[in-house]
Amino acid sequence: MTMAETAASLAKDLREEFLTCSLCLTCFSRPKMLPCQHVFCTRCLHKWYESKSKENGAQAKTVTCPMCRVSQTVPASGILGFPDSHAMTSLMNFLDGRVESTASWGPTTIGLIREFGVKGSQDGQLYKPLGIAISAETGEFFVTDCKNRIQVFDNDGVFVRKFTFPQLAKKFTPTHLTMTKRLSSDGKECLLVSDVSNKQVLVCSLGGEILMRFGGNELGMPGGVAITKDGSLHVVDMYARVVRTYNRSGQEVRSFGGLSSSQKKIDPNTEADECVFRSPTHIAVTRADILLVSDSQSHLIYIFDSDGGYRNKFNSIGKHGGQLQCPSGIAIDNSGNILVADTSVNSVQLFDYRGRFRNRVDDSFDGLRNPQGMAIVNDEHVAVVDTDNHAVKLFSYL
Repeated sequence: MTMAETAASLAKDLREEFLTCSLCLTCFSRPKMLPCQHVFCTRCLHKWYESKSKENGAQAKTVTCPMCRVSQTVPASGILGFPDSHAMTSLMNFLDGRVESTASWGPTTIGLIREFGVKGSQDGQLYKPLGIAISAETGEFFVTDCKNRIQVFDNDGVFVRKFTFPQLAKKFTPTHLTMTKRLSSDGKECLLVSDVSNKQVLVCSLGGEILMRFGGNELGMPGGVAITKDGSLHVVDMYARVVRTYNRSGQEVRSFGGLSSSQKKIDPNTEADECVFRSPTHIAVTRADILLVSDSQSHLIYIFDSDGGYRNKFNSIGKHGGQLQCPSGIAIDNSGNILVADTSVNSVQLFDYRGRFRNRVDDSFDGLRNPQGMAIVNDEHVAVVDTDNHAVKLFSYL
């Protein structure tokens, strides 16, 4: 046996003996160490903990080690609060011929924290969820799905109430959601809801009262919604392939992203087709009132100012880190970090405020299938609608 063959055999033995998770029987992914010193994948440990919590009918405060059966107190931040096993990670990197990164972002705790959702049409169940918004006041999750309803869940994923709006002219068909305080006179949060069948955007209280309506026949198929500091509402019209802007009174004041508007808005030295949408779906706004629009067929994120003036775009087509195949949901935190879901690659990626790639947030083991809407929980965690798994998944992204 040659020296290279001996080294390969030794590496294989080390992986099988020391670097294999006893729950999934594969090499560790983001290994976590319990106080008893046993190590498991973050995702595996989370699923083990969730399964035991479901058996008990409540969120457990302890987790039993799958190996030694010793009960361990779960940190306040959940499974993610257990320490990373840096020894296992370093050994895996060494065997793979990698040097662990010491980039300026520092040590990472990126990954799946928890999830909720069971497939079905009953209250508390989800059937192909699409949009999500989170109340900063109550911590509640508002989720739309393909059963024509908005369901509200508490911070633990427990069903609280639902809205169906039977008084509307046509059946309520909600898709995208946005939470805002910028339309209320009393500073309270309200919910922006895209209603496809009625070709409008509803402004609702958190209790389900309709406060205002935007749109009409000109709004072919409302998609993502964002609101800027002046109270202007920017709505993606997925049918017309433009973004329509409405003032506080509900009057449309402009549209952009289509051919005619791009010829007017972009710099004369820029090619005219650089901001012509092919299939826009979602929109988000930064604290500086910069609008970002995802275009699934162009594989791009377009950037506009609050008046619809084209600024830039980022990304290239592909399936590797920093590339997008079919971008959908966008979420932006208070620091300007940009999270983008990709329904083709089934991933969520993190970019900085300039559109430079930082990390992939999920892991292939997390099993995302057709991720759509996203909402920032806080400046470390994001909620992702996992449409084809009929679930909402929470990830740490920093």
